[in-house]
Formats: sequence, structure tokens, C-alpha cells
Amino acid sequence: MIRFYLFLILGLAIQPIYFTQLLYKTWINNSFSRLYLPPYQPIDYFIQYSFFRFWSHYLVALIFSLAVLFLAKYFNKKSGERYFWPEEIYFIAIAILVVGYPGWLIYFLLILVVPLLISTIQYLTSKKVQRLSYYHLWLPLALLAIIISRWLATFSWWAKLII
Repeated sequence: MIRFYLFLILGLAIQPIYFTQLLYKTWINNSFSRLYLPPYQPIDYFIQYSFFRFWSHYLVALIFSLAVLFLAKYFNKKSGERYFWPEEIYFIAIAILVVGYPGWLIYFLLILVVPLLISTIQYLTSKKVQRLSYYHLWLPLALLAIIISRWLATFSWWAKLII
């Protein structure tokens, strides 16, 4: 599972690399935007612009995904691995990485709400309290978070959350 996670990290880095390279080629071939590149300006402007335009979302999601991965592994190991299956921790990290920023805000909201709804429906139908496993919910909720994030992107207030 760790190989897939590392492959996903590298695979998702292809997009910002490609867009940075495409932006550089576009700017260098335009007589006006060429003035923002060396030798007219230091390369710092281009690096800062491409970082905030293409890399920041990816890096925020990557850092948060790695933090959740290591914290979940640490606390799961400390508690005798009773909270998560070993591969389940990677499901969470993969979901956060794929959903990205600010989509993981929706993702964590779904993680709280959907299991509550499922448990409530189970209780109302069977009158028994049953423990709900998240094992099969991590990735489908990530897909749902992506869909909701795409829909929310049509609203101006959601765009203000973007770095």
C-alpha cells in the first residue's frame, strides 16, 4: 500500500510540473510576459507565481496527508492497532491527497456526518447499537467530497478558501 501511496504522490506532482513548464514556455514566447523572466527580472517572480498558482494546493494536501498518515499510524500503534486496519491508514492518506485542498474540509465534514446518518438509520431499523467500520467509507467519501468540491467551486465564497 505504501508503494501505491508514493506512486500517487509522484503521479499527482506531474500536473504542477507540466503547468509550470507550460507557463514558462508561454511567457518566454510572448513579447510582453518575457519581461517577467530573466534576464529582465530575477527568476524569483516566476517561481513565486508558479508556486502559488500550481504547487501550493498540492503541497498543502501532501503535507496534511503525510501528517494524518504518521499521526494515525502512531496512535494506532500506541493503542494496539485497535482503531484501524493497517491498510486503512493509507486509505485515509490517499483520500486526503486526492481530494486536495480545500476539498479535505468537505471530506472531514462528510466523515463526521455520513457515519452518523448510517448509524442513526441502523439504530432506527434494528433498535440495536452497532459499531460502524469506516473501512469501506474512506475512499467513497473522498469521491463524494470531490464531487461536492467541484460543485462548490461555482460559488465565489468557496474561491476565497483557495490559497
